[in-house]
Amino acid sequence: MNQTVQYLQELTAIPSPTGFTAEVADYLVKTLEGLGYEPVRTNKGGVHVVVKGANDAQHRVVTAHVDTLGAIVRAVKPDGRLKLDRIGGFPWNMIEGENCLVHVASSGKTISGTILVHQTS
Repeated sequence: MNQTVQYLQELTAIPSPTGFTAEVADYLVKTLEGLGYEPVRTNKGGVHVVVKGANDAQHRVVTAHVDTLGAIVRAVKPDGRLKLDRIGGFPWNMIEGENCLVHVASSGKTISGTILVHQTS
């Protein structure tokens, strides 16, 4: 079970907002290959793998998505706050108070922060 927890911690530590999932897909391929499986990348960047069971007559399908909630910085305001646009469908009040990472494309830096809604009402 400890190995499973380690995989989940590594997997969820990889930034993967919608449209930027290549790194997490690469992790999955590498990890699955290390476990002896033969994962396949799809044309759209997904990963699928066949896991043989004890009984070929009973099939199961498991599916999951690898993207996470994300936002795009549209502007840095004069007071240093960020103007964000959502990627994906989540209400702002659902992520208020959450820790976040801002990936700066021009420098490659990552800055940590907290989501605080400016006008809460």
